[in-house]
Amino acid sequence: MTYEKAQQDYEAAIQDNDIMDKAERAAADNVQAALNALGVAKKVLEERNQQLEDAQGALEDAEVHSPVDGLIVARKGEVGKPAQEAGDELFTIATDTYALEVVLEPASDILKKIQPGQQALVILPDLQTGGMPGTVKEAGKDGQVIVEFASTMPAIKPGMRADVKLKLVP
Repeated sequence: MTYEKAQQDYEAAIQDNDIMDKAERAAADNVQAALNALGVAKKVLEERNQQLEDAQGALEDAEVHSPVDGLIVARKGEVGKPAQEAGDELFTIATDTYALEVVLEPASDILKKIQPGQQALVILPDLQTGGMPGTVKEAGKDGQVIVEFASTMPAIKPGMRADVKLKLVP
């Protein structure tokens, strides 16, 4: 009986050992699978971090900082197009909004009668003022006449519509 009892204990111990071996192998397999999944997750995380850094770099590249204080009066670039195409004149900024200019494009026969230094009267229909004195700065360049005038009113902004009266030289 003692022998049979020892035999049963031995077989039970072997069964317990087999069960423990199987559990150990299953646990080792689970650990290895978790390590493999962790490696894949780290690789995905690295790729996403790189994408984030690239996107942040692109966002920083897209920021435009003005070199001066002023008012943007024109832009050459188009939305969605690279800014390099516009060159170094992407924006035109008016820094002194009291020293203004009006660009005229008169017919060629009238253009011949306009001279630099000639007096002008700049009228702004939107403000219903009597007009402001101006002077012809340039005449004939590219078929345009530039009249400069000084504004004392903060309501006058670049880009407003203006009429100009000139006394033509015969």
